[in-house]
Amino acid sequence: MRDESRGFQFSEKAGSYFRVVILLTGLASAAIAGAVSEGSRAGSLSDAFRAAVSASLPSLGKLKPWQQQLFDAEVLPFAESFVREYRPKDSGYQVDVDEGMIRNYLSFFAPAALSKESPRFQVQVEAGPGCGFCSRALPALKRTLDMRLSSRGMKPFVSSSAPSGATSAKAEPDGLVSFRILKPARLTESDDAHAEDRKVVLKFQLSAGSIHEERQLEFAETDSVEESARKLLLEAFTGIGSRVLAAQALDSQKNQPQVSAEVLLKVSGVRDYFILSQLKSQVQLAVTGLQPVVERQLSKGSCILVLKTKFSPAELKAKLQGLALDQGKLTMGEVLVSDSEITLEGQIL
Repeated sequence: MRDESRGFQFSEKAGSYFRVVILLTGLASAAIAGAVSEGSRAGSLSDAFRAAVSASLPSLGKLKPWQQQLFDAEVLPFAESFVREYRPKDSGYQVDVDEGMIRNYLSFFAPAALSKESPRFQVQVEAGPGCGFCSRALPALKRTLDMRLSSRGMKPFVSSSAPSGATSAKAEPDGLVSFRILKPARLTESDDAHAEDRKVVLKFQLSAGSIHEERQLEFAETDSVEESARKLLLEAFTGIGSRVLAAQALDSQKNQPQVSAEVLLKVSGVRDYFILSQLKSQVQLAVTGLQPVVERQLSKGSCILVLKTKFSPAELKAKLQGLALDQGKLTMGEVLVSDSEITLEGQIL
């Protein structure tokens, strides 16, 4: 009897053990299936971004060959950078592409901007003192920068030391570009304790003629150097392209007969109808000869007004900057230019 009891007890324990093993196996399988599902979802989201960005191509208008090359090599492979927002739907995703950002990114080409074929740009890529990671990152930064500059018609070269007085006008560069990677000024010992906490700052500067752009990006040492450089150059060339388009629009207006042009004023911080009414009247008073201001669009907290005037977007922006209202001042932002309209952005603060 004792032996049978022990045998029975052993069977119960064994059964419980196998039930636990089966249960854990089931949970592991579910986890693996979930991981595969999440991976598939991420893949489908990436595909949705690429499809949406690719579908935006016709709305960008006819692209020049260099613009098409930029779109294929630097926009489409990184489609997520040009997505404003997205949301799941029954089958796939609804993706809102920032076509204005794409248009700006594709608008700067050095030979066209400087009216010179294959302009020479002197390149400086430097690491800050006392930063081993920064020194090791230099080859990757040089490769990324050289590729991005060449795709925009620039001929990059690294300056070499020469005897004093040996330079000539022919050797003068058409522009300067610099990449500097260094430790942040606020670095502390605690920041240096873990790799994910160690930060570096990447600084970019481009100067050529009237074009001047400065940007910087802070990232962790565990992040990809190439990806961080790409993001910084994306911001820089998008900003330059925006100003190139604005300048082209201004030149186009100067060459046309002086007729009233339509400019949109998009203002956020419009909390109620009283502010809207006062904004319209103050804008009307601030711009001489302005046709009656009308609303194009009203939404919660913002409005779009139509301004018909002979003034250029830059002149309008200067006239409206700091416009006093009872509940704040109008602070002007970017000038956005597309093929069909010019928009001034502002905010009541």
